[in-house]
Amino acid sequence: MAHYLGVDHAGHKFGPRHPEMARKLGEADRAVRRLAMELPADCLLLVAGDHGMTSSGDHGGDSQDEVRAALVAHSKRFRFRAARGDQPVAQVDLATTLALLLGVPIPYSSLGRLIPDLFTDLRGARPDIESLLEANVDQVANYLDEYARQGGRLPEETKARVAKEVADFRATPRGSRGRFDSGMALLALVRRSCAAVWAQFDTRLMAAGATAAMLLLATASALVLTPRARLLTGVVSADLLGWLAAAAALGAVSAAALAPANANTCELAAGAAVFSSTMVFGFVLFWKLSLSAGAIISSISLTDGKTSVNVAIAAAVFLFSFSNSFVVEEAAVLNFCCVSFLLGYLWLLRRPAEPDDETASSSTSSSFRRQTPLSIKLRTSPSPSRSARMAFVVLSLCGLVRLSNVYFRCREEQSPHCLPTEHHKPLGTLPSTPEYASYRHYRFGSTVVSAAAGVVAVTLWLRRCGNLNALSPAVTAATYVPTVSALCTVFYWALQV
Repeated sequence: MAHYLGVDHAGHKFGPRHPEMARKLGEADRAVRRLAMELPADCLLLVAGDHGMTSSGDHGGDSQDEVRAALVAHSKRFRFRAARGDQPVAQVDLATTLALLLGVPIPYSSLGRLIPDLFTDLRGARPDIESLLEANVDQVANYLDEYARQGGRLPEETKARVAKEVADFRATPRGSRGRFDSGMALLALVRRSCAAVWAQFDTRLMAAGATAAMLLLATASALVLTPRARLLTGVVSADLLGWLAAAAALGAVSAAALAPANANTCELAAGAAVFSSTMVFGFVLFWKLSLSAGAIISSISLTDGKTSVNVAIAAAVFLFSFSNSFVVEEAAVLNFCCVSFLLGYLWLLRRPAEPDDETASSSTSSSFRRQTPLSIKLRTSPSPSRSARMAFVVLSLCGLVRLSNVYFRCREEQSPHCLPTEHHKPLGTLPSTPEYASYRHYRFGSTVVSAAAGVVAVTLWLRRCGNLNALSPAVTAATYVPTVSALCTVFYWALQV
């Protein structure tokens, strides 16, 4: 297998109709001609383009100029049938066809179907192609069954139709009229059905995920970097609640006014209200942090041995994120980096307190107290009792991070080294069988215990941040938001049991 370089580069730089592109195509044509002449007689040469190109030299869209490319088959011995008109062949069909030609198993997750015109003998006649089609149908059916067992979702109507077509194909005797065409039609149906499901993008969930990520990032940053004396009020205040209410009202009114005639107005208004208020909340928190950005940056010293390890890990994660290998092993890499960060913080706890000129001078003690918590952590060490408690918390977090591997879903590229489990599947997708009943209740019970433990931990931490008995928006939010959020989450899980 070889990828001839130069043609794609010339197309991007000059366009498909430039003289330089014609020159590179001529070079590629001569290289393919030499290769075809030197190949043994019993070899098959396939020349294919991986994509097309627009008139401007770009690709990646769904236009016909971009998704269509040529496929040429050449052999000195075998007589291939001429292509019937402009009959398209899907790229996913190549993997299935080559596997059947080589006599090796079809790739597990392939949804391609064999290309009949490439199966011929020395006289130009087709071999027992129906047996090859049966292997193709069995492979696709087995993949769909495994996909459903792993929590994949297809419409019930589609699953019933595919199951019926597979059963009818297997029940039809070999050699029956129309059996080959029905098998090819079945494979085309499976591909269209899966593409229709996998190419769907739920914009509501995408927007909810983006807003939740921004909210969590802003809240965590505010809690870590705002002054300890005003930790709760640095996150929630009466003015902020007023801005949130105004943003929610504006978003709801705008969505209701601009909603299409056939859209669910109430759903759009509610989503727009949540989105706009969350965005305002995030921007306000980031704005509050920007007021002390100078002090935060100045308190971090990259030459300090206490922070150099964590900074190096953060930089490595940022650089490795551009690698394809990182995408495949992202869960393992992030898990390792999170544990490394936590252990690096645990290493800081054992370091003795470093004297500081600011702490030695009483005239500057007030300015030292006004610095951010991050700068205090970098300059001093906690007391032994507090160090023991923090060490216990850090080690517990390390255990929880490692335990999260149980919920990892194996990628196809990681088999057979990655062993799949049932823990990552939503409760609603688990089979409704007696052997799964106890497992469903165990999963639900463990999630309830986890939610309760999270609420208790957050509440205890917030009590250490300030007085939760006063009447203020910050105290009200700190008192009721964790509990209400946990209850709503548990009720949602209970509906799936």
